[in-house]
Amino acid sequence: MKIKIVILCFLILSIISCGSTKRETRLHENRYDISAFPTLPAQEVKVPDGFLDLKWGSSSQQFLELSNPPPSRLSKTGVKGQMVGHRPVSSLGGAGVSGAMYYFYDDQFYEGVILYKDEETFRILYDALVMKYGKPKIGGYGNGGFGAWGWLLEETVEIALSKFNKPSSKPGAEGILGVLRYEYRPIRIRHEKETSEQTKDAL
Repeated sequence: MKIKIVILCFLILSIISCGSTKRETRLHENRYDISAFPTLPAQEVKVPDGFLDLKWGSSSQQFLELSNPPPSRLSKTGVKGQMVGHRPVSSLGGAGVSGAMYYFYDDQFYEGVILYKDEETFRILYDALVMKYGKPKIGGYGNGGFGAWGWLLEETVEIALSKFNKPSSKPGAEGILGVLRYEYRPIRIRHEKETSEQTKDAL
């Protein structure tokens, strides 16, 4: 009798283990397909008040005062009222990255961009974003292997993670596989509105 019970318990555990393995494999295969996304528990999401260690709306001077590491340069972009700052950030938590860019409009910080070069970093960033902000609002892989995923937090901050089908060969961006972008929408929307008005006046 005891032998039968032991055999029965072994069979039950084997079935459970097999089902768990198949389920984990299925979730791994679908991890970037938001239509097949596993249900996550409701969580309170805190909207970021800035990017890395610079608050939204900060001035370019405040950017130049950052340290560890300090900015490498700040320049105009060619778009009226817009400037971009570069900073040699090499790590983001446990992920190795290849620099950060900070965008300003009318001397107000509104967008931050992280560059990365490898598949492992993409997976680390993607999983960390899902754990912190939940299921992406939009995203997935498209034709040609390009992928993009986005989170919109309270209509205020937009986060986008993109991955190219292969590392870039463009001058100044050699080896870059993708970008992680944080954007403060109120300043960006004002920027676009004012730019549209200027373009309309020029037509």
